[in-house]
Amino acid sequence: MPSAETCDGVDNNCDGAFNDGFNVGQACTVGVGACQASGTIGCNATGGASCNGVPGSPEQETCDGVDDDCDGVVDNGSALGGACTAGVGACKVSGTLQCDGMGSTACSAVASAPGPEVCGDEADNDCDGETDEGCKGDPPESGSCGCTSAMEPTGIIACLLGIAVALVARRRSRPR
Repeated sequence: MPSAETCDGVDNNCDGAFNDGFNVGQACTVGVGACQASGTIGCNATGGASCNGVPGSPEQETCDGVDDDCDGVVDNGSALGGACTAGVGACKVSGTLQCDGMGSTACSAVASAPGPEVCGDEADNDCDGETDEGCKGDPPESGSCGCTSAMEPTGIIACLLGIAVALVARRRSRPR
């Protein structure tokens, strides 16, 4: 008497094929991410079919382009693509967070090279976290950095730049 086909190696529905509709012997996978494993479909003890692959165990998620914790999301929790900066003052550059190759994240930005401090421009030109340091006055006046022959060459250049900025600013502010 024909009956519903089950996965048991018998032609239960009497159609000339056994285990038809169960894809026995076909390739299959189980698990997701790093836990995914391959296997083949076979009959199980309940008359159904299942994949005989054994998934791996989840591990702590690291920033490596792999779904290590096997939750279906790659590198979750690492804030990839988020905004970040490198450097301070005039050297500050914006970037995005990306995997660093060691399982963590790093900013893609590389700070610009510092320049000499320019007095009176209210900027941190030498990228040390301070503005207009070495300048005279509080607040510093444009070009008031006190150039002396005892200064190192970069300091003299900074003073001369500060004087030039002050002269241009004064010339622009004169009524015509």
